[in-house]
Amino acid sequence: MACDNMAVEDALRRILPNVATVYIQNDSIARLDSRNPSEYIVLRKAPIEIKRKNLKLMEENKLTPFTDAPDTAVITCCHVTDDGAPVLYVSHDEDDGMWQFLCGGEHSEDEARIVSLRYIYELDHSVGLLKDMPCGSYAERESPAEEWKIKG
Repeated sequence: MACDNMAVEDALRRILPNVATVYIQNDSIARLDSRNPSEYIVLRKAPIEIKRKNLKLMEENKLTPFTDAPDTAVITCCHVTDDGAPVLYVSHDEDDGMWQFLCGGEHSEDEARIVSLRYIYELDHSVGLLKDMPCGSYAERESPAEEWKIKG
């Protein structure tokens, strides 16, 4: 059980095994009465706005294995973002530390896309294996089924 307040958690642990009756007041409030008449818990549903806010915060704080922040801007290509091509080439630029996650083909500038590191990681968790790749290095593979080969 995970509660923000240990006193609440202790009360739940004490009362839940001894719940004698449950009274549902409406779709937002329920009362759990213990066998001991002086002990009861009132449960209230959180407003939808709070739930949505908490869900958004949880989504924003999704972690990646990289030391860079999940919202770090990285370069990819339209083949990965628009066409669903797999990431087959990754570079960690020496001059600015920028990550590039590409399909392995040739590209023109207009095919470049800027996305978040989290976006790329969610597309392909295997890029997390490259989290410690030093600046100035690159990794490549022939297909998503193959291992990354780090060079440089």
